[in-house]
Amino acid sequence: MSESKLLYAFVSGLKGKLANFVHEKKPTFLESTINKDRLAEMSLGDQVSGDAGCLSNQVSEIKKLAKT
Repeated sequence: MSESKLLYAFVSGLKGKLANFVHEKKPTFLESTINKDRLAEMSLGDQVSGDAGCLSNQVSEIKKLAKT
């Protein structure tokens, strides 16, 4: 699967404030987007408690897709 499709799948699966944060950064590469999302998760702290584990789940799914 291409980098752009993996990036689209990752960003599309984000929810709530994490999604807003990442969309504002206009992601272009998957690795940098994941790093930005991790930064958002740490920065927003309790504000994303409803989305807890979202990033971990997304990264796992993307890794599965990348293998196909």
